[in-house]
Amino acid sequence: ESLCAMAVLRLFCLVAALAAVSGDICGVASKQKLWEGECTAAESDELSSGPSCSCKAGKPHGKGTMRDQGISIFHGEYADGERTGLGLMSYKSGLEYKGSYQADQWDGLGSLTTEAGHYHGEYAKGKQNGLGALLNVKSEHYAGQWKDGAKHGLGSMEFERSNKYVGTWAGNKRIGCGAYYQSTAHVLMGDLLGTRRKAGRWVPCVADDDCLFDFWCDCMTDGVKLVLHAETGKVSDEDLKCADKAEEEAVQTQALAMEAAERAKLQAGEVPMPADMDFGTVTDEAVLRQADRVEPEGVNLNILADPSASFYVLAFMMAIQAAFPPKWQTRISAVVLALVVLSILNMWGPHYSLQFLSGGNIKSHEADQVFAKLPAMLRPSAFVRKNQGHDEL
Repeated sequence: ESLCAMAVLRLFCLVAALAAVSGDICGVASKQKLWEGECTAAESDELSSGPSCSCKAGKPHGKGTMRDQGISIFHGEYADGERTGLGLMSYKSGLEYKGSYQADQWDGLGSLTTEAGHYHGEYAKGKQNGLGALLNVKSEHYAGQWKDGAKHGLGSMEFERSNKYVGTWAGNKRIGCGAYYQSTAHVLMGDLLGTRRKAGRWVPCVADDDCLFDFWCDCMTDGVKLVLHAETGKVSDEDLKCADKAEEEAVQTQALAMEAAERAKLQAGEVPMPADMDFGTVTDEAVLRQADRVEPEGVNLNILADPSASFYVLAFMMAIQAAFPPKWQTRISAVVLALVVLSILNMWGPHYSLQFLSGGNIKSHEADQVFAKLPAMLRPSAFVRKNQGHDEL
């Protein structure tokens, strides 16, 4: 009876040990990762193609594929356990990097694709540093200098609604000398009046400057404003000259950044691909690591979430207007007109309808508080939360 109990205990321990091990790195059991080396006899600790292939002193060394079970795949080269040279890093979530590595970090030329968009250019110590170009999901394009993953230095960016800024950046904000070209589509008149240029020295807004419509206050909607002379209320000649010089240098930097982006794209095409892109089974450890990143998907009941939906509502109301008595037709026409204005403002961006009706007296944080009290289907589309990626790569 005791022998049977011991046999059962040993079997239980063996099953538990096998369940805990889901991978292998250079012959060392791993709960999460699996190393698949690609080497010749001269490149391995042992003359085999087994778990010691492309290994040195128990660490990956040489070409191969590292699978973080159920999460990511790296295919490229290791040196003493650190990624080096050209490689591909692909996550099951959709993020993908193709480019150079040094000391286990993105370093050199690289191309990054995420839910937020695409970046091609230079890296250093795992972040965008140097020259590069970004195209995000909003079709906004930036080309210029980067520092620690942020737009910093000279660069040019084209925003939504055909707006553009050319000049100096700091920490992802257009701070310093530069010129902002604002399409009049932003001011209700389409392209009939051309483009307005605002040039000078840009600084962050303070709390009292907080405003949604920049033609009612000095602060722009992205939180920066021009420095104006205290007496004249205009930009000084010195700041205008600074802006002109920064704009000229930023255009040259933009061209260099586009060249770096093209080199990164060409290099990305040379990055080797693994034999298969099987991410494997998500282990218990991987589930725990991803638990905090999982967000429940909600149902969006906002009738204006899609700006075109508001026009369908208008068309329906105009179609049934004739069925009402004359005294009601006037009232319906007023409602239709109000919806037309709100629909146009809704397409522009967050809080604009409330800001427009208040004549610019309501601040941004106050608009947030007002909309937070409204039912989801009555909030402006840009205020409704959506499951999207990061704004920046």
